[in-house]
Amino acid sequence: MRGPVLVHLASAVPLQQRAGDALRTDAGGWLLLSGAAEEQRSHPTCGHTVHRCRPGTLLGGASLLFEDVQTCVRVTRDAVVVPIGEDDFSAMLADAERGQQLRAHLRMAACPRRRRSARLICGPGGAAVHTADGRAVPVGALGRFVWEHLDGRRSLRRLARTLAMVGERPAPGDLIAVVDEMVAAGAADAPRLRAAYSPKSKTR
Repeated sequence: MRGPVLVHLASAVPLQQRAGDALRTDAGGWLLLSGAAEEQRSHPTCGHTVHRCRPGTLLGGASLLFEDVQTCVRVTRDAVVVPIGEDDFSAMLADAERGQQLRAHLRMAACPRRRRSARLICGPGGAAVHTADGRAVPVGALGRFVWEHLDGRRSLRRLARTLAMVGERPAPGDLIAVVDEMVAAGAADAPRLRAAYSPKSKTR
């Protein structure tokens, strides 16, 4: 994500951070240029996850994009970062092409969780995820794989890497669409996009 972010931050001043430093994410995020950091993300239903971040990562981006995610960032190896305010973040998402890339990048880092009340049922007519209130979401091979791995610990990006190991390379938008359909039906939980940053259907 380094390229799309830096386009909007050409005049930003890089800052040096020492290992052990905590980076505030309540009013913005940080682009990690060098070094390493650890980001903890908390979601009321998906749970708590820890992510090891390398250069190019947008630290705190999840709490900027999603209304129900809290992040805590700690530098684990001396680093150089660029601060990103909410106005900078909004400007990046407003860019049609780069905004779509950034939104997809952050959504692929989310760790959705299937609901315990929902069940995958396979029958002669195919497979479908059934919810407690009687709704059914038909799923193909990709949908079944995603459903079986929605444990709140694995990100969609990790699922994509697992699929690539067996020669399957679905587009990020396809994985996101599968999860969105399950969330809409009440079969899974995932971070909610802030209303201001929610794309129209053509950008999903």
